[in-house]
Amino acid sequence: MKYETKPIRNALFVLCALFWALLFFLPLPHARAAGDETYRCVWADGTETEESYYSAYSALIGMDDGCGIVLGRGELTGTVSAGEACRNAFHVFEEGGLSDLLEVDISGVSRLERAALYRRYRGRLWYADEYFAWSGEKLQRAEAQAADSLVFLEGDMTAARLIETQAERLYLRGAAQFSADVVAGTRVKEVIAEEPYFAEGNTVCLSTPGGVRLVAGLPAARSVTVPASVYFADEGALLPCEQLEEVEIPFAGSAFSSAGTLYRGEFAHLFSTGAEYCVPVTLKRVRVKGGYLISHAFYACKFVEEIDACGVSARDIERDAFADCISLKLLHTPRADVTLQGNFTKRLAPCGCTVYERAE
Repeated sequence: MKYETKPIRNALFVLCALFWALLFFLPLPHARAAGDETYRCVWADGTETEESYYSAYSALIGMDDGCGIVLGRGELTGTVSAGEACRNAFHVFEEGGLSDLLEVDISGVSRLERAALYRRYRGRLWYADEYFAWSGEKLQRAEAQAADSLVFLEGDMTAARLIETQAERLYLRGAAQFSADVVAGTRVKEVIAEEPYFAEGNTVCLSTPGGVRLVAGLPAARSVTVPASVYFADEGALLPCEQLEEVEIPFAGSAFSSAGTLYRGEFAHLFSTGAEYCVPVTLKRVRVKGGYLISHAFYACKFVEEIDACGVSARDIERDAFADCISLKLLHTPRADVTLQGNFTKRLAPCGCTVYERAE
């Protein structure tokens, strides 16, 4: 018997073509799952919308500090609440140690949450004697690279390592060994510190059993206010502040009290390299609120133009404390018989201090 095979072959060809066409146009399983994700967004004007992954991602701004996922359309912003897995991961990123970070679990994180986490942390590095970066899936070792911010987790760091990241924000963890040398010459403009460190007034300080220490000033600072709680100051603590114009300090020198053989009373102690004093030529105004002003307390401060020592007791100011200030134009001091270079007029201030003004 003879069979007609050509029609059968044609029919099989048509069926195969239809099968592959269907495969081509049907979404892949993971794409369909992503498309099926929906998110409730509460907008700033009080309205609520249900967003698909694609609509939410196109409006994604990032994450706020409360772990909300922020969307934006035009000038309006809205927030999508994060799930527990995302909040846990966020907590580890913000506060976790190296071991926690290496084990962070995002398996239960939604696709939008994953994108938001990556958006927040893609410009950040972590440092613990070597660099780490977030890949989107895990924290992994990395080479030196440009970063918006760096988290100094633990161990030691040199300024050269920080400089190669170009980071302007530094997150300082309690286990890190930090000093002024770490930020000298860097681009750091802001420090967010964890106990026992704290950052205030463009300075970084350390709480110790013996009292609060001034550790460093920030390189970009033009004005520094050392916290009143500071009792000790590290040698060269303000050396990073090469463009400093004015400073307010609770005392001049190494400590509030002049007791002890290690006491150094020169204001320039804050700018000491150990071999020389490097008080910046930009520094023009100094306010001292307490402590003790030794004879020649302002040695190496030949460019300072204004000193306010109103907060220092008159009995704690040596007569020659300001004798080296050859550029001084204005002095406010409770002591009325100090030695100055040049011709000055004197007047009594409402607080009872004497104000010296250089005569033209």
